[in-house]
Amino acid sequence: MRAETNMAIRIVSSTLCLCIAATTCLAATSSTRPAHRTGPYILGADISWAEEDQANGTTFYDHGQRGDVFQILKSHGFNFIRLRVFVNPGAPGGYAATSKEPFCDMAHTAAMAKRARAEGMGLLIDFHYSDTWADPGHQTKPAAWNDLDFEGLRKAVHDHTHAVLSALKLQGTTPEMVQIGNEVTNGMLWPDGRAKDHFDQFAQLLKSGIAAAREVDPAIRIVLHHANGRNVTVVRTWLDGLIARGVEFDIVGLSCNDTGAPDNWKRSFDELAKDYPQYGLIAAEYGYHKRELNDAVYNAPGKHGLGSFIWEPTRHHEALFDHEGRNAGTGTQRPPGPTAPSTGPRHRPRTGRHDTNGLIDLYPQMSRDYDDPK
Repeated sequence: MRAETNMAIRIVSSTLCLCIAATTCLAATSSTRPAHRTGPYILGADISWAEEDQANGTTFYDHGQRGDVFQILKSHGFNFIRLRVFVNPGAPGGYAATSKEPFCDMAHTAAMAKRARAEGMGLLIDFHYSDTWADPGHQTKPAAWNDLDFEGLRKAVHDHTHAVLSALKLQGTTPEMVQIGNEVTNGMLWPDGRAKDHFDQFAQLLKSGIAAAREVDPAIRIVLHHANGRNVTVVRTWLDGLIARGVEFDIVGLSCNDTGAPDNWKRSFDELAKDYPQYGLIAAEYGYHKRELNDAVYNAPGKHGLGSFIWEPTRHHEALFDHEGRNAGTGTQRPPGPTAPSTGPRHRPRTGRHDTNGLIDLYPQMSRDYDDPK
């Protein structure tokens, strides 16, 4: 890339860090990134399904006015977007194997990143190192990586991560944060990186992805994602294992998806902030108890709670939109869990009109309340 292009991207990034909810300025180096909140609180949303839904006829409305989903979220206080990316979602058995396009591949993710950045929103890229959903019960190798030995897997993780982030950087949408693996509670790329059998190899795979991200841009903040936001003891054991093996990262992301009382989430964020002051904390996924969960993150000791990302709020869990007169999340299938199959129509597209409901009105108030530096 020419020097003048690099300079232009740096100027744009420096400007963006003043107006989006990045937790630190993009110009920070890996050695100076603070682990506490230094900028606006992140109110983020994972809307990776939106592109596919729109391609199949979904429209979005806010108070009766048709609008762009990014603009609607921005107008209600959202300032960050999380996007998932698969290795080859169009492969047989992949996430988009039955779709008309390979949604959530590198090209589609780049297109969504442009839309987010056009609204002045920050970006978190969530790498599923698989052709389909990766979660605590499923960490299936991409088909193209099946026959690789362990060193080959490490190189594949590095090269895939580097390629995606380089493409984003080239178009001026370098993400502020990158998630190296999705809900890697039990490791990744099984069986080679299954934590219970090969924790050392799991750590090495993480290091490969982290190295690639930092080669593309040292300012990118690295997120490691654990699925059990309620069980701080389990998370602590996991973190200790990674730290002991020299895995260097910036942020601990927790899934907080279930409908139970939010008290345990508060305990998790409070204790992790005290026990691991070198890291920032985010709710990487949630759907319920919206105000209570965000209060728990925001009030974590030492400003270590950086923000949150509601998961697929246009059509899942307790959604922020209504569809055909009822909450768009009602009756949708849950994301895969330990007993769910790893393939199937969980991502099948929605059609029709989606209107914002009263739940989205929680967010402008949260944005105002959290704007007061505490």
